[in-house]
Amino acid sequence: MRVMLVEGQEIVRAGLKTLLEMDSRVQVTATESSARKALAKLELMAVDVLFVDASLPGADGIWLTQQVSSRFPQLPVIILTTHVSKATVTAALDAGARAYLSKEATKDELVQALNAIKKGVSYIQPRIASIVLSALRTRASDTSVSAGRLSDRELEVLQLASLGLRNQEIADRLHLSLSTVKTHFRALYRKLEVGDRTQAILVGLNHRIIKSPLCAS
Repeated sequence: MRVMLVEGQEIVRAGLKTLLEMDSRVQVTATESSARKALAKLELMAVDVLFVDASLPGADGIWLTQQVSSRFPQLPVIILTTHVSKATVTAALDAGARAYLSKEATKDELVQALNAIKKGVSYIQPRIASIVLSALRTRASDTSVSAGRLSDRELEVLQLASLGLRNQEIADRLHLSLSTVKTHFRALYRKLEVGDRTQAILVGLNHRIIKSPLCAS
């Protein structure tokens, strides 16, 4: 897995590189200290995952995440932050970040985030999960949602997503094509006014339009 690190502090950059490359599957192919330099480098080389410091000097990590989501939509971004706040969490998720970790993350947590990204799912570091969920609940409570806004098939797709099934597994379970499942997700995001499946599931659970994974069969 080819990784680019975008971190403003040299000592942190070096430490993250060392931690990540302790996993033989990971190769840190590039490091940068600023958002604009990283964006320019991405035009010239291919990477599989981008680790981004939320508080980069100048154009910050949220700006970079927005640019990457727009120009390189298949490239997942993992946000790293020193200070976790609801505002930063919300901004990062809105920008398209796929994972969110504090800079106190252990090697195992970094690897868990990479494994999740590789499987196509999001990752939130356990120690900051409560803050992330609180931010998403606030967002969800501000949106009036009813089951009537979703089709029966969209509800089925969302329910299966809440159980942790990936797109192909949902397609197999419902006897649909992969492209049809992706179309349903795009419709879900539009109707629920969210940016990804994690937020869609949370809105669905918060407004009880799908069952909790502990109750769903």
